[in-house]
Amino acid sequence: MLARQGIPYAVIEQNREYAEKLRSRGVPAIYGDATVAATLDHAHLECAKMLIIAAPDAFEARRILELSRQTNPDIEVVVRTHSDAEREYLEQQGVGLTLMGERELALGMCAHILRSFDIDAGEITALRGRQRSAQDELGAVGGTEDPLQPSTSV
Repeated sequence: MLARQGIPYAVIEQNREYAEKLRSRGVPAIYGDATVAATLDHAHLECAKMLIIAAPDAFEARRILELSRQTNPDIEVVVRTHSDAEREYLEQQGVGLTLMGERELALGMCAHILRSFDIDAGEITALRGRQRSAQDELGAVGGTEDPLQPSTSV
């Protein structure tokens, strides 16, 4: 989508074969480990507007964030995370947007289901926002209940 909109970008990929496949498709790919400063240097973060961190490991994501902020303290950052605790930590570090992969996948699946029942796109967007907020509140207080399920407590 970025390429179609003419937005310049680069991908840092640890898997050499995948990096080469990306390059063969015209995607600017850097082979290396983004938790290493020298690898990030090749991405020219000093002039980047935004950094998207999709590392599956929280330690790696934190290290990439730390290194990128040393190069460009004002860079906007979007991070994939897997827990509310990590999301809260990243938000305290000034990350612009955190996305919990599993939650976004579930919300996307629900949106597809709702579209198949002719639910209005605006209503689906509103429902997704309310669901995110409800889950964020539950995570903040350590709750584990599903906000879509009726309460069984008396």
